[in-house]
Amino acid sequence: MTKPYDEDTVLTDYVCNHYGHLFSKQEALAANWLLHRAKLRSLRQGCLSWRVLEERRLQIERLLDPKVREEVASNPQAFRTRVRKRILRERANEVNLNRCPRCGRVPRTPLARRCRWCFHSWYEGG
Repeated sequence: MTKPYDEDTVLTDYVCNHYGHLFSKQEALAANWLLHRAKLRSLRQGCLSWRVLEERRLQIERLLDPKVREEVASNPQAFRTRVRKRILRERANEVNLNRCPRCGRVPRTPLARRCRWCFHSWYEGG
């Protein structure tokens, strides 16, 4: 079942998941650090994959500004929202903000042609 539509959350996920190339260097490091932390939680401690991920996480951590790391660790969603707002403010012309022509909501990807909310399809020629 699909979660209720929350424009702020959906837009943040859309921008962060599909426009990572627009992140600043520190934002990209912070996003990778968060990803590595999440993956590490799902693995058995000490296994080969865990050790590789932990080593990479520590490498990223050394490059990451301590203030940014603290902010990201304490509230990852606030960090993602701040990144989304900055990207849409500073580089909106580089973001294809795809919206359903029927309900106006944001689908999963910039190339999607079927709305995950109202299930409307807008394929050309079909």
